[in-house]
Amino acid sequence: MPDSAELFANLIPCDRYAFPFIDRFAQFGTVFEQGRGMGPCMMALRSTNLTAQAVDCLLNLWVDIDGQLAPVVRQELSHLPWLVRERGQIDLADGCIAVVAEHCYLSPRVLASRFRFSASGASSLRCTVLYSGLTTGDRHNRSAQQLVDHGLEADHPLRRNWLRCQGSMIEGGLHDECGQLPAPGFQVRSAGGLASGCSDQPLWMGLGTEREVSTDQACGLHYQFSGVLSVAPGSPVDHHFTCEATVATQACAEPLRQAIDPASLDIDAAITEARCAFERNVALDTPPACPPHLQRKAWRARWALLRCGYQADGNGGEFGHDIACTCVANNGGFTRNFFWDGLFTSAALAPWNPTFARGAMKTVFCRQDAAGWNPEHVWNYQVPGRSVLGQAQAPVASWAMERYLAVNPDDEAFLADFYPTMMCNHRHWLRCADRDGDGLMEWQWGGQTADDSPLYDLFTGGTTSWLGPQASVSLNAFLHRDAHSLAAFAERLGKQDEARWLRDEAAKRHEAFMRVCYVPEEHRFWDFCHMTGRHVKAKTFYMCWPIWAGMEMPAATKRALIEEVLLDPAQFFGPIPFPSVAYDEKSYDENQYWRGKAWPQISWWLLEMLEREGYHEAAAEARKRLLAAWLRDPSFPENMRTDPNKYEAHHQPDYNWGIAFASMLMDGAPAAI
Repeated sequence: MPDSAELFANLIPCDRYAFPFIDRFAQFGTVFEQGRGMGPCMMALRSTNLTAQAVDCLLNLWVDIDGQLAPVVRQELSHLPWLVRERGQIDLADGCIAVVAEHCYLSPRVLASRFRFSASGASSLRCTVLYSGLTTGDRHNRSAQQLVDHGLEADHPLRRNWLRCQGSMIEGGLHDECGQLPAPGFQVRSAGGLASGCSDQPLWMGLGTEREVSTDQACGLHYQFSGVLSVAPGSPVDHHFTCEATVATQACAEPLRQAIDPASLDIDAAITEARCAFERNVALDTPPACPPHLQRKAWRARWALLRCGYQADGNGGEFGHDIACTCVANNGGFTRNFFWDGLFTSAALAPWNPTFARGAMKTVFCRQDAAGWNPEHVWNYQVPGRSVLGQAQAPVASWAMERYLAVNPDDEAFLADFYPTMMCNHRHWLRCADRDGDGLMEWQWGGQTADDSPLYDLFTGGTTSWLGPQASVSLNAFLHRDAHSLAAFAERLGKQDEARWLRDEAAKRHEAFMRVCYVPEEHRFWDFCHMTGRHVKAKTFYMCWPIWAGMEMPAATKRALIEEVLLDPAQFFGPIPFPSVAYDEKSYDENQYWRGKAWPQISWWLLEMLEREGYHEAAAEARKRLLAAWLRDPSFPENMRTDPNKYEAHHQPDYNWGIAFASMLMDGAPAAI
């Protein structure tokens, strides 16, 4: 078994907003920004709608020499999945005090820190140290329309920013007087005889005698721990801290409840336990099935996927005890749980962390209602109200279940538990997506499937917007595959009548699909717009979706779509295969979301299709090109520009389905099962 410390050291940075330190499926991340004082800077709450970081500066070490303050700047930073270690020193007139700070998560909501001070030389050294902190104030990025979309008033007031000192503890957060916005909170406790204080003034203006301060302005509040440090040679001095983050919502008034006293904390044991937990979660004893030259990147992908995990511990919010897969690890707008993003990612997790895979599948349905409506995305701490943009995304849960069962074939209990949820979602589509009554289903807005695709330009003008009645090739293909997969599950569970019903409804829709969307003389499938009475002949990779879905069609049509379209270098099989719009389309733009970029989940499904249809050489060549393109970026991006001369991948780094795609390619996972 490889040595995890050697294998993972510094593979992922932790010194910037996009790459915080996260472990134990944590509910918050911390950043160790270069150039600032030693200790964690930003505390970023994750999966919390309309809430940015709660703390700008969590615990930064300063020294006070003759009244002049200066940060103790780190000289060395080491990042392991379970531990951040910093080294620095305090330079005094009569010697130096070496400082080693170590930080690890004790649970998804508690971070522990130890600052160890050691004297160099033969003399005792003495100075005053301070640990400073700064809250953010309510400055989250919200627009009037965003508030209205979530059922709030456009002029909803700012949340009150508060701090309170109680002996060795400081706690604070944001409080919404109306009780409608999430209320993030934090608590820091110290051990080592340090004095605490809080103020609306910075630390160089004095410690402050206030026990509690607050403001309803969009500005921060200051806090600090301070004390005289005396270090004798050979007798290091430790300062221990624990930091906890929580979020309360209207549905969950969650108190701060730190159960760990930092004075009794065994940080070495905590680090060892955190390392063991990580090694279990990353399946260190089951290495990726890839050649040696890909191993380190493959291990980085597994670590990056674990960083996207979020566990609520059952202490509030909507994810319960399950492990959700957020799109990214930081607290940007994508620290949320997107529907098909999470389901696709579960396929990469299933072979080596089935617990996380099951959680990723279950949590995307955490807000599904009794009628089967399920939003495209959800946070663990959601603003009350139903977002008007929260329409359902592509029904691919059955595909995710097939991938899960392929590597966990005996987990009949999970299939039985999850089957009703998938069926409920399938019925929702049949009931709500055929607005014109032609027997075929339509997307309702671009964000459900392909945002700014030229397929919808008649309605959107190249943006993401609401769609009119347009019989969709992709949606009807997704539903066809979903129906047949669910029918197979139903038979496995002894539900024969349900299996027959699923196949019958798929057959009826297939008949309408071939009548409306198929143009036999062209051997093509096109969306059909009922407003114009015409087909929408924009060449996107969704042209091949009926083949991926297993729909019956003439063999000549299947051959034409694969050999004359998908594998044509002038259309879809260029240096970076499978752009969202054909290279030779006038709407092609390698820099636009669904107007030219390559998408990981679509690329994987097209590889599935090629392998299943016997085009093994083409699939192998596509794998090589796609993997090389995905690996040239330092992280694993959300999507890929399809112009190889544009180096940067663009958009969100270490995005869950980008990581999952590269991980499956490197792990040697078969596309077709």
